[in-house]
Amino acid sequence: MDELTLMRDFHAERVKEDPAARAAAWRALEARFDPGPAPAVVAPARRRRSLFSRRRRLFGFAGATALAAAVAGIFVLSSGPTAQPAAAEILHETAAVAAAGDAAAAIPGPGQFLFTKFKRLELEGWIAGGPSPEEDTPGQVMGSTLSRRDAFNALVATTQEWWTGQDGAGRIREVADTPRFLTEREEDRWEAAGSPLPAPFDPAYQRRFPLAFGDALEVRRGVVDREASALKGYRFPDTSNLPTEPQELRRAVESNQIPLSGFSLMYPAADRLDTDQTIAELFNILQEGNPMRPQLRAAIFNALAELPGIEVDTDATDLLGRQGYAISSVEAETGVGLEYVFDPGTAELLAQRNFISETGRNPALKGLPAGQTIRETAYLESGVVDSTRESSAEAESGGPLATTEPTYRK
Repeated sequence: MDELTLMRDFHAERVKEDPAARAAAWRALEARFDPGPAPAVVAPARRRRSLFSRRRRLFGFAGATALAAAVAGIFVLSSGPTAQPAAAEILHETAAVAAAGDAAAAIPGPGQFLFTKFKRLELEGWIAGGPSPEEDTPGQVMGSTLSRRDAFNALVATTQEWWTGQDGAGRIREVADTPRFLTEREEDRWEAAGSPLPAPFDPAYQRRFPLAFGDALEVRRGVVDREASALKGYRFPDTSNLPTEPQELRRAVESNQIPLSGFSLMYPAADRLDTDQTIAELFNILQEGNPMRPQLRAAIFNALAELPGIEVDTDATDLLGRQGYAISSVEAETGVGLEYVFDPGTAELLAQRNFISETGRNPALKGLPAGQTIRETAYLESGVVDSTRESSAEAESGGPLATTEPTYRK
């Protein structure tokens, strides 16, 4: 896919009038390449669900979006980590669960769509309605905060539903909840200002930049529901050529010569990966791989168990309160960590979280405490459906379900 050409064309066609409109277009374009968790398809089509995920990343957009790729130094911060060899035993047990799972899934066929649903909590800073046209400053950042006095900073929760066809075309529905402010004082100031939501969910912003919503099916406070056009060269991630023997898989990852299509390696320029990078790439495969054969999923956990220094937190929870086990990593230069929470009873990935491990390392996160969530994605459901009006739960139940609506305070 010629991503640079796509970005230039999108930029030229959709927004020429001012920096805020450009920001809205970048957000929309980023979403096309980073549909968050987009969990993998499960078989048979239309009748099963999974929590497994993939992420198609396009780095370099808003603030700390790229932080999710900066991974090093595996360790656990929470209160219940286990040390080797106990961690290895847990991972081997999880691998056995994975090996007993369902057969590999097929990708959507002609006229079908991969439906995915997830909950996302992300640190954002925004200016109500966006900046004035004469300002050449950002009106919104994601993954960090804005220091301007007229800006609001909070954790913004969204529920997102994606329908993705064979060519990348489909539908994206995003619904915002009430922002979770870091202090009561900030929340009081926000309420006094009329409770403005961040773009693209604020009606004032929607009216001000209509070109950013030209493909929308529905736009109102807290809701953006839009069609997604086809993407040149789009294809679903494919790991069918990866080895399923743990030692062979680990060596292939360490040499950074694994046959993957449909998404990028985390360290494309590296000739060889160190231990920390190997762990990160194994989780990258677990996230993005589609179809994910039970044997490959088992091989990933067994390969992780072979690596030195890895620990497992057996008392982890995700943003929805679901219990699981977790493995965490930290990028040494920024002090930003990445945590994976998985269900040991099903070998399914429940959530992924970026967090502050050590304060003072990243200027964009100045003043925020250690442990602060920067971004968390909890994976809810996925499956193959026959239209962009059907969810995987509806396909399984055979009947319509209620549409997600905002829960913010008006």
